[in-house]
Amino acid sequence: MRRLALPVGSLLLLATLTGCPTVPEEEARAAIQQAFEAANPPGRVGVEVSGKSVWLTAPMFQEACLHDNDLAFSDDAKKRPRGSKGLRISPSYDNQRYITGFTDDGWCIYLGSDPRIDIREGTWEGDHWDYFVMMSFAESSPWAQCLDYPVLNRQISVVRAEDGSAELDSDLALFDGVCPHPLPGGEERRSAVRPTTKPASAPSMDQVKGLLRDFDQALFDRDFEKALGMVSCYNVFEEQRYGTCSVAELINTAPLPRNGSARPEDGPPWSMNVFDSVDAMKRVFADRDDPSLFHVKITPRKGAERSLAVQWVAGSWKLVGVVSLRAEDLTQMQFVYDLDRKDKREIFERRMQGEPIDAKGHPYDPYAEYKTEE
Repeated sequence: MRRLALPVGSLLLLATLTGCPTVPEEEARAAIQQAFEAANPPGRVGVEVSGKSVWLTAPMFQEACLHDNDLAFSDDAKKRPRGSKGLRISPSYDNQRYITGFTDDGWCIYLGSDPRIDIREGTWEGDHWDYFVMMSFAESSPWAQCLDYPVLNRQISVVRAEDGSAELDSDLALFDGVCPHPLPGGEERRSAVRPTTKPASAPSMDQVKGLLRDFDQALFDRDFEKALGMVSCYNVFEEQRYGTCSVAELINTAPLPRNGSARPEDGPPWSMNVFDSVDAMKRVFADRDDPSLFHVKITPRKGAERSLAVQWVAGSWKLVGVVSLRAEDLTQMQFVYDLDRKDKREIFERRMQGEPIDAKGHPYDPYAEYKTEE
């Protein structure tokens, strides 16, 4: 019996009328997998939260989940500015450390590494495949658990393109691509032993200025991991108080002004507006008690003399940074800290020993002296 050869268009029409898929299921699944991998390459993934002050716009997160996991506080929806795009948050100090990326409009929160997709069972709907997909990460930060449901769970349709290939009806990118990829690291607050080793000689002024210039350039380049590597950091809010700093404590810190002006997207300068140039460094002298520590007097823009400090750490000079003041927005480390002043140093050392006092020496609990043991 002779077989009739039907045109391709007729075959497709016949398949549609009989309910048979015009796109083989294995091709539909492969198209989804390929589109996902192209849109979400391996590596560290971050999402942008926009804003540069107390409140950051973060519509991709679930508000209650952020509260329950102590990830962030949220503002009063009734007090949001007109035109606000949904949820606004302020990260908690404990979990601001996952902010490791910088954008012109905000910062990037690390969510996880190496995106994955789970393509569930599909159904043929006459002219396309419908699939439910679930996305995740091989490794996740605590922030990932609070992503809103539609961010990671989506309905995807696959149709037959004009060239006969399988084609998706939507983008599978997790986020908009504003954050750098792979996202920089630096979220771990790793403790270390407080340095005490005496160097062979005091740092020269040229060495001090070279260190400050390199640190400033790293901030200018927004290489916050590199900048953090140049810091001898003290953090009075951690149980282990030396070394426990993350890039988040630096990410809202700006370099010194270039050509007399600062970039509008940057935060306050690391000089704390005391000076505008490393040439303001006046003299270097040794600390009275710590052989690894040296103070650098500064000629300020105005007012009394101030100082910063450098420290000999594992064979190199580092700039001393101190995390000692909680902020409504990101908590930052300070560099012009006047540790050569007797009163300031005494309070600093008491806090390093774990005494619950603030930067002025006042008790955190104003009623602590009136409490008695039960």
